[in-house]
Amino acid sequence: MNKKKKKNKHTIDLGGQELIRDDKSNTFVRKIDGSRWRLTDYGNDRHLEKEHKSILDNYYARNLLDIHNREHNSKRYWAGQRYEQKFEAAGIRQKLTSSLKENLGHGTKEEYMVESLTALSDFRFIDKEIGNHSKILWYVIIQGNPAKKRMDELRSALDKLIELFDM
Repeated sequence: MNKKKKKNKHTIDLGGQELIRDDKSNTFVRKIDGSRWRLTDYGNDRHLEKEHKSILDNYYARNLLDIHNREHNSKRYWAGQRYEQKFEAAGIRQKLTSSLKENLGHGTKEEYMVESLTALSDFRFIDKEIGNHSKILWYVIIQGNPAKKRMDELRSALDKLIELFDM
């Protein structure tokens, strides 16, 4: 008499895209765009979840910047992205090592210094225009901490950025 083989009830279909396992961080990297995914356990099933690069990306993906209006959610996200770009262009963050590529593509050192000073003055102007809301933007966008109970304050700060950037 032949015994029947038991079928696996919990088969996992990871899709048709090739994923490469990163053993250091226990994540998967998608070959196409380099996005990171992690395996999560919800009950008995295992699911793939995308790892977001920042808290702002996470809030945008979960529609937490504006729960009711998707278009306004994306406006708040792009305003936060522009704020972060202005911060990076200003060069305020202390670098641990010097960058050899920072003068690449610029004509002279003087032009590079002028561009960095204008970016710094632009960021300071934005910071002054926002007022007290700059603290929550710094806490969430620059430092990467979750807003938690200050989410409404973050939303109003992003609304001020939308007005400032004329979005």
